[in-house]
Amino acid sequence: MISFKLNRKIEIYSEDELKMGDSTVQDEDEKSIYISCPIGNNGHMKLVPGEIIRAMYCGEDNKVYGFMTEAATIISDDNIPLIKVNKPSEYEIIPRREFVRIPIMLDIQIFVIDEKISIAHKTPDELKEIYKYKKWIKGYTYDFSAGGLGAVVEESVDYGKEILCLVGDECFHKGFIGKVVRTSRNKAGKKLYKMGVQFVGLDYQCREKLVKYTFQKMREQLKVRSS
Repeated sequence: MISFKLNRKIEIYSEDELKMGDSTVQDEDEKSIYISCPIGNNGHMKLVPGEIIRAMYCGEDNKVYGFMTEAATIISDDNIPLIKVNKPSEYEIIPRREFVRIPIMLDIQIFVIDEKISIAHKTPDELKEIYKYKKWIKGYTYDFSAGGLGAVVEESVDYGKEILCLVGDECFHKGFIGKVVRTSRNKAGKKLYKMGVQFVGLDYQCREKLVKYTFQKMREQLKVRSS
């Protein structure tokens, strides 16, 4: 069961995945929580009784909870409107590390960096052409975050090595420099290897894009599982 705490942030989305705004938990009882009116880019957003919403809540246990629920009633506490929301019977729990990490399979290609390289303002196709003489290793991710990824690859890469990693996705296709922070043989395949990669050198703008991408994919997964 989710432990809701006062003044903790909760993000509110419409049933069709459009973000309505950010809210905070103001009170709770056995079956409901009471939240402030969500504030979006255009000010306070209205919810009507019976409206189905999606919510993302980060608890004090350092986990992100995603769930669907219903706005039950609109009440007023000292002339401040509060929305009574039913506590969810089902929810998704995603552990939060430094950044939210989601399970996802994406094609990747990597090579070990043994010389100074530059990836700024270059597309993955351009990087492939520039470094076509390198030994590229193919693989796929099993999880992804704005801080790094976990992957299964065809050849072992030593711990501590820096790599260039091309990630393929229809919504996000980009090259990253990363450092191998974990490596082991994949139990599911004798000729496959697992590794953890930490992204290095990302600027703020790129990191924010990755955060948004991760939450977008997380909501898509939640929607599929709850349908």
